[in-house]
Amino acid sequence: MFLGAITTAATFLGLWFVSFPSLQQLGIVVGLGMLLTVLFTLTVLVAGLPGREWVERSRDLSLPALGPWVGRHRRAILAAALVSSLPLAWGLTKLQVDPRLERLRPVTEGLALETRITERFGLARDMYLVLSRGPALEPLLAAHEALDTELSGTTGIARVGPSVVLPSTRAQDARRARLGTLDAARAGLADAVDAAGAAEDFVAGTFAPFRERLPRVLDPAQALTLADLDAHGLGDIAGRFVRRDGSDYLVATYATAADDVALAALRSSVAAQPDLVLTGLPLVNAALAARFPRELATGLGVGAIVVLLLIWLEFRAVRPTVLALLPTICGIIWGLGALGWAGIVLDLFSVFAILMFLGIGVDYGIHLLHPTLGARGTRMSEALALVGPALLLAGATTVVGFGTLMWSAYGPLRSLGFVSVATIASALIASVVVLPALVLALEDPA
Repeated sequence: MFLGAITTAATFLGLWFVSFPSLQQLGIVVGLGMLLTVLFTLTVLVAGLPGREWVERSRDLSLPALGPWVGRHRRAILAAALVSSLPLAWGLTKLQVDPRLERLRPVTEGLALETRITERFGLARDMYLVLSRGPALEPLLAAHEALDTELSGTTGIARVGPSVVLPSTRAQDARRARLGTLDAARAGLADAVDAAGAAEDFVAGTFAPFRERLPRVLDPAQALTLADLDAHGLGDIAGRFVRRDGSDYLVATYATAADDVALAALRSSVAAQPDLVLTGLPLVNAALAARFPRELATGLGVGAIVVLLLIWLEFRAVRPTVLALLPTICGIIWGLGALGWAGIVLDLFSVFAILMFLGIGVDYGIHLLHPTLGARGTRMSEALALVGPALLLAGATTVVGFGTLMWSAYGPLRSLGFVSVATIASALIASVVVLPALVLALEDPA
């Protein structure tokens, strides 16, 4: 039990190597939880067990006919396992992994409506953010305005920046100076608006509120600040572009790129401004996709090495160490191969299920092989009769528990359920049928 818990905890802790905070935290919590569970099981639970009389009255979970049946049909079992493994292994090549963050979004009526509106009106799906941070606001606003000027003649890029709500002091000074040279035009502008309204048959006085505000709008001495926007109830609108973040200011420009050429131009223009950083969900997805294979291989590799080392330290022999991995190997080939043929697309939560399965699948092999080792080890047929029912019960409860996730409305949990059920059920069948058949065939080749 201790070895099985250690191997399972090691694979969960292997999620440290996945650069996704939620999976890292989940791996740490579950891994440490497994260690505490086995500690309390071997101490508190054992100390609280009743006496021999209760044990004698308890139900016998052994299956004495299971071992002889596997022994009689060991050749057929191994042949069937080999034949079924070939097409399922080919299914591994069809398995698809989508590490995009969109796969982790919940499916709600609001998001479905957003998707329909986006498709109906041809709105941009991929939004890029140009961000800057610093203790002084003016240099940040100036940098975003310089970016807007540089992108003004670029085809395929749409953008909106902080200047729509809060121009920099330099931009405001230039506009105030321009207004100062238009005294005559400003004096007759209100009358021109009324005349245009009358020409279009607007009701008299329609633009009276506008006439009252016009002198303030065109006042060359007036300046606009972030505090003014907040004081006039426009803080929510301005906060989309400019906001305080502790002692710093955070300024954002929103942009879309129609194609790769436009995106390259956006990258080049942002790189020319040392204070600006280009980010956004498309770039995060691209970074995840680029690092995903390496980090997945690292996590699987570290978990496998730790598991192999722990099994070797316990068994001190190559043969039982390799045999203990058979349920895990079968679970990966059969379970993931079947999902590949079924067209199931995996996400980051599914990757967590694969790493988790490494420890669970090895446990089945350890529990079955451990009674057969040592000078007083029992034969496999006897060990299977005693341990097999416990494995079936433990595996069935695990499959049922994860199986409930397959009906979840949240896509990542649903994919986690599919992967967990497919791999654990495959490993359970391999540990109760295939592994004993292989061991019995090695003990008695005839």
